[in-house]
Amino acid sequence: MFLYFFVFCLVCVHLAELLAFVFPLPRQHGRVGIVTGGISGICFETARHMASLGAHVIIGKPTVTQHTVLYRPTSVNVLFLT
Repeated sequence: MFLYFFVFCLVCVHLAELLAFVFPLPRQHGRVGIVTGGISGICFETARHMASLGAHVIIGKPTVTQHTVLYRPTSVNVLFLT
């Protein structure tokens, strides 16, 4: 059972990589992305990717911590709301 799950996960990861290569996201200049919980995990990666595409990213977080430094090299279009 575990082996089937493992193989399924590998197939899903490779399918996601293939789709991202075949259908890349267009530039997002002038658009605004709001990400809640964008300080860690998949939301962090989503916010980082949106900023790298040129979008203005607004991140909602109850407290801003030392993790805010991670966004400075990526883009100046990131705003933290506490």
